[in-house]
Amino acid sequence: MHQHIVHLLGADFQIGLRDADAERVVDVIAPTLDFDPSRLDHDTAAYRTFTGPSFDARAANTTAWGAADLGAANGHGNALSVAAIFAPIARSGAAAHGQLPRPDTIGLVFDEQSNGVNLVNGLHLGWGIG
Repeated sequence: MHQHIVHLLGADFQIGLRDADAERVVDVIAPTLDFDPSRLDHDTAAYRTFTGPSFDARAANTTAWGAADLGAANGHGNALSVAAIFAPIARSGAAAHGQLPRPDTIGLVFDEQSNGVNLVNGLHLGWGIG
């Protein structure tokens, strides 16, 4: 991603964190649940989700997490860099250095893949690949 998108756009964004940039990153604040998941029906996806093996969001504050190359989980950037990366999608792929990404790829971003009641939160949602 770096050389194909981030570098091309001049965005201040990285997957994984270089030691030199660690002081620029703020800690993640772990969310808290304001309900008791043990009160859910034990045969539901919601119960299994909220009572399954826990993940502590504070793990994202460790050096090991920062150094890891986790494309779906530890991108580091600021609002301007994220906007720069997503702007070509909003402009149908138009970027200062040409088409990025191809129009058929942009179409996939907006294709609905699933539509229905989410089994965890109970909301009716439509989902795409994003």
